[in-house]
Amino acid sequence: MINKPIITYSSNRAFKDCRKKYKLRYVDQLVSITKDQTMYFGTVTHKCLEMFYKNIPLEKILEHIQKSFKPEFQSKEICMLTAIMKVYHKKYSFNEFEVIALEEKFEYETKDFILKGKVDGIVKLDGKYYILEHKTASRIDAGYIDRLTIDEQIHIYAMCIQEKLGVKIEGIIYNIIEKSQIRLKKNETLEEFTDRFIKEYTEKDLFHRQHIPIYNESLALLVKDLNSTAYCIKEAIEKDLFYKNPSFCFNYNKPCPYFNICRSNDNSLIIENEYERVIPHEELEENLSTEPVF
Repeated sequence: MINKPIITYSSNRAFKDCRKKYKLRYVDQLVSITKDQTMYFGTVTHKCLEMFYKNIPLEKILEHIQKSFKPEFQSKEICMLTAIMKVYHKKYSFNEFEVIALEEKFEYETKDFILKGKVDGIVKLDGKYYILEHKTASRIDAGYIDRLTIDEQIHIYAMCIQEKLGVKIEGIIYNIIEKSQIRLKKNETLEEFTDRFIKEYTEKDLFHRQHIPIYNESLALLVKDLNSTAYCIKEAIEKDLFYKNPSFCFNYNKPCPYFNICRSNDNSLIIENEYERVIPHEELEENLSTEPVF
């Protein structure tokens, strides 16, 4: 008898993208030793924003940035995120909303699955409740904003937070930071580089707030979709139906983190030397390491 599967947004997406990817991460518990640089920058940025909304002094936030990256490899990221937080601290020193909760976890159980997750924040604006969602993006254009309106993840989260708190979630406030594309000039010091980032973030519109409403009609469809996914996951585990989806091997113009396993036909030496075992859904665990990984 298979227990109810635990589903997070990440595991739900992984199963839909490629069943083999789901098995390697959530059944075999494998994670690449080589970390994704872009995702790590987003993780550190999220932590800095969490500290900001907890009213932690800017000096402490800047110290966290210095500790989170290895300067010899990540000088650009240090300079850019330092500038982002300095300008953000000035721009949003007066919040338009009241912060109700930060890093709020939730759990939603049905007869078929247990859904777990965590939202960046819950805020109150004009007497109504919203989910606050932080994002970093290489480019913010009309297409990016349009995709937010059908963001399955945050609609799922809204449904669960409504259930947990017993309040109506009116919508999502997306707090988006666009990553600057400037580069270090020849003979430019890191202090000068940081100052150019500060000038860029001060003068250009690289911070964006987007309000998107939530419609309860769409939430019912999401529950139906999750029930279907949960059934397929249980069937896949029972019958070992974890086939590959080659269409996702190079999604987002980069190889899947498990590409080396698949192309080597599950070679044990590749697994032993390039991967480590990490418990599933580690993003929900407390006290994750903040040691620099680059």
